[in-house]
Amino acid sequence: NIFGVFDGHGTDGHYVSQFVNRFIINQLKKNSTIKRCSSSKEIYEQIKYNNFKLIENLFLEADEQIKKEKFDYTNSGTTCIIILQLNQKIICANAGDSRAILIYNKSINKTKDINTDKNKLLKNSKIFSLSHDFKPELPLEKKRIYECGGIVVKDLDENDKEEPYRVYIKGKAYPGLAMSRSIGDIDAKNIGVIPNPQ
Repeated sequence: NIFGVFDGHGTDGHYVSQFVNRFIINQLKKNSTIKRCSSSKEIYEQIKYNNFKLIENLFLEADEQIKKEKFDYTNSGTTCIIILQLNQKIICANAGDSRAILIYNKSINKTKDINTDKNKLLKNSKIFSLSHDFKPELPLEKKRIYECGGIVVKDLDENDKEEPYRVYIKGKAYPGLAMSRSIGDIDAKNIGVIPNPQ
């Protein structure tokens, strides 16, 4: 199973997110290494090999391929978080501030009664975070952005309420990205925003 969230932002963010969604799923489906595998266990081992380089390359390739499209990707982009479920193994790859969690409760799997109170079952569940948000104020993310000539600023809105931290080109009012990793957002790539997933 493959699950994903591609949260577009900017003028053409919806085009970027649709493109990245299709690109990543298609590349996974037609990957020759994966196609040669005869079991989920083999697929997992191939993906895990070399520190999940296969998955990282998908994100980097999507970021490169977007440059061939006709929509505006300079200040438009998308988060990209994917989950691959291979039997009992889960791989989560994230670039951006979308989030994945795992909710686990043995009794949910054993419950066949459709009328069972799901809220009651969820109350007794364990919740695991599969990803963390790549926000620009995180120390390592902020360091990379500053080293690339960008700045991280927390603005106020028109009612003097605090906005999230955002990435800007020094001396400019853009791109104003509220995350430190994304696919697309080519202007932001020059100031340390990267497509590399965790």
